[in-house]
Amino acid sequence: MSKKKHEVLNLDQVPEDEPIFRISAVARITGISTSTIRYYESQGLLERRSKEKGKHRYYSKRDIERIKRIQKLRKENWETPVIRYMLESTKEK
Repeated sequence: MSKKKHEVLNLDQVPEDEPIFRISAVARITGISTSTIRYYESQGLLERRSKEKGKHRYYSKRDIERIKRIQKLRKENWETPVIRYMLESTKEK
């Protein structure tokens, strides 16, 4: 049996706002579950993504970076409302 070779995606070559990552890929990249990503959306920590291209949610590189910030703040024991405030106050205009 031969193994399929997967092309390695260089994130530096991906535009910041292009939604190309399915929720399952984002979960693998960030190390959290898809239900946690949906929870972040429901709590206003992450922009709710519409289901584009069929029935799948697609996220951008910027979304992944935001999830990583959320994870860091949660590890520092910040509560959800405070994290939401911190993210909104540093949001790019």
